[in-house]
Amino acid sequence: MPKAATKALSEEATQKLEAQIPAQASLATRMAYEKAKAAGRTVVLSKGGFIVTEWCSSAIDALERLATHP
Repeated sequence: MPKAATKALSEEATQKLEAQIPAQASLATRMAYEKAKAAGRTVVLSKGGFIVTEWCSSAIDALERLATHP
């Protein structure tokens, strides 16, 4: 099998790709949330300083208050 040519990205190209990571991660998280809710699943997330459970019925239960940092 022939070897694929490997070419390193420039520093600028690497920085541009790395700058996209937060937005891509946020989009993937939102899509997973929407998919779970559409499938009627329960999700656990952070909301208003609490860890909460969102049930498929749209009811919300607070599980635990998040710690605050001074």
